[in-house]
Amino acid sequence: MPTLRTIAISVSLLTAGILFAGAPLTVSGQTTIAPLIEQVTDAVVNISAFRVRGNQVLTPRDRRIRDSIGSGVIIDAEKGFIVTNHHVVDDSWGWIVTLNDGRDFEAELIGSDVETDVALIQIDADDLLALEMADSDSVRVGDFVVAIGSPFGLRQTVTSGIVSALGREDFTTDTYQNFIQTDAAINPGNSGGPLMNFQGEIIGINTAIVGTSRGGVGIGFAIPANMVQAITGQIIEFGSVNRGILGIKMDNINSTLKEVYELDSTNGVIVVEVLEGTMAEKAAVKANDIIVAIDEESIKNSNHLRNVIGLRRVGDQVRLNIIRDGKHMDLQATIGEKLRLRGEDLSEKLAGIMIKDLDPNDPDEAEIYELLQGYGLVIDEIDLDSNLAELGVKEGDVINYVNGYRINSLSAIEALVESEALRAISIYRNGRTVTIPFEETF
Repeated sequence: MPTLRTIAISVSLLTAGILFAGAPLTVSGQTTIAPLIEQVTDAVVNISAFRVRGNQVLTPRDRRIRDSIGSGVIIDAEKGFIVTNHHVVDDSWGWIVTLNDGRDFEAELIGSDVETDVALIQIDADDLLALEMADSDSVRVGDFVVAIGSPFGLRQTVTSGIVSALGREDFTTDTYQNFIQTDAAINPGNSGGPLMNFQGEIIGINTAIVGTSRGGVGIGFAIPANMVQAITGQIIEFGSVNRGILGIKMDNINSTLKEVYELDSTNGVIVVEVLEGTMAEKAAVKANDIIVAIDEESIKNSNHLRNVIGLRRVGDQVRLNIIRDGKHMDLQATIGEKLRLRGEDLSEKLAGIMIKDLDPNDPDEAEIYELLQGYGLVIDEIDLDSNLAELGVKEGDVINYVNGYRINSLSAIEALVESEALRAISIYRNGRTVTIPFEETF
């Protein structure tokens, strides 16, 4: 491995994290961040994927696989943990990590979270350099930043700019949205690479751009470091993200509601419904309550509240500041698990699946909820060895009819199955509904 270059300090290659200061510098009359870049690039990696197209297996060295190339950054040198994007490692059966010194290592996927577009992979390698995460809540618009990655397969490309905006959430609808916007050039292949401050700390993981099919136009987005840490922490501990819920249906505050409830602003959310049996009900949350803050963090809108709750762990205690009948009050609530039901608890014909209500506040389910007018139950998990899996049922499918009746809740399917034999279910997927008659298949 090439010697790690330093300017004024000695750095151990086994250090779990590293912090740099004093950038930019003036060297021989030139203002430069070259010393900073020289000290951090060994922590940024290139990721290539093995993918199957038809019956053909393409390797990372096949030029036709260039579109699968992404970036990553080492966050734990001792354990070989690397953060990247979910979409970089998705739809692949293997990954190769290429270090700055040219070494290649096969990577293992530790876990991935599609809703935040964060993934964690691991390599078994010595002499690694890792970077520290910054407190992204302290990032300000106007801060200078550096992005490093492999745009278009060009390894170790460095661009710089400023933080253009914070809390961006409107350009996509299928993720937890709380992005750092930057004008540092980010292009295809930068995904998964770090957005850093001038102290060499990660403030975000680059994830998306607004631009043409060939590149960006000065608008790039990064997942904040605090969100990345919360997600990777759960992945390391549990292998996945165990998101909790409060158990409410909510809506944003518009100008009309602001006037009706005599609010000072449109910040916050209004509780439309408190779901039965949830932690929100136990905390005495009521319909028409206005939630304005959680643990002293002001809530802007429903998406913001969903972000705040979605990054908490099941069992965490939170304090809700609400407005009820014009008065502020605090409620203590516990983050609960998503309400789910085992298929075998209903019928042996449904063995091997976990189902839950459609959630209009979940970005992956909101469109389906609207299309199906609130009817349907999501298959949240499925045993790949189950009869339903063999019939082609998949995780994410929606059961929208049972015995020909539309179903809109777990209690509804329980009541129906108790009253009559289970004869058939209908599965909705990608605009199509397919009926499975159990008399013919069991």
